[in-house]
Amino acid sequence: MNYYAQVYAQVIEILTQDNNLKCIDIVAEIAKYYPKVVCDAVRRLKTRGLYEQAKQMLRVGTKIEAIKMVRNVSDLSLKEAKELVDSWEREDQNLES
Repeated sequence: MNYYAQVYAQVIEILTQDNNLKCIDIVAEIAKYYPKVVCDAVRRLKTRGLYEQAKQMLRVGTKIEAIKMVRNVSDLSLKEAKELVDSWEREDQNLES
């Protein structure tokens, strides 16, 4: 495992712990030296939450609202957000089959 992957895994682990204030301090310190790793880890966790919310919206038939939500909390274009939601929808349909 390369150094990036090790730091990335540590940041993910820290960010998913319950002690938020301590986690923020640790991650802020890591960000001084590895800002890209921290940004990538935060983006991944943010996307994980988006995925769960979007899946709920897709199940009740509000695909447009799911796309709007993804756009509101990310820096994705309309096309990118739609493609992402479409991929989640396909994935969800594959799991049901």
